[in-house]
Amino acid sequence: MKILKLEIKQKPFDDILSGKKYFERREIKPSNVIDYVSFIVDGKEYEKEEDVPEGDSEVMVKAKSYDRLKLVTGEYKGKRPYLMVEVKDAHVEFLYDENGDFIVGVEKGKEYAIAHIVFELGNVVEIFKGEK
Repeated sequence: MKILKLEIKQKPFDDILSGKKYFERREIKPSNVIDYVSFIVDGKEYEKEEDVPEGDSEVMVKAKSYDRLKLVTGEYKGKRPYLMVEVKDAHVEFLYDENGDFIVGVEKGKEYAIAHIVFELGNVVEIFKGEK
């Protein structure tokens, strides 16, 4: 079973628990890209961006598949509250400007096309309320 652990604020945590929120969206940046996507070039899949060969071939991104998200909230003391939630699906959404070009961000001097991974959530399968 493949599980991704993510930090989450209290309100979205509560909304997922109550069934009001059924997705979790995260910005994909150079610092976290390895957790969220793999790269496909000429039919071959690469886990790390630095392994993608140089050239003119089109680079596609593919959302990594996870069975569950472990959504952790609360202070960094004791055992923190968390939810274990099924992942129904995940996809990548790029942001474009009015001309249809990628919107570009910069992290630690590295430019990247701004995109989000969107996890479609299923059932909450485990709840841990935390303890001090």
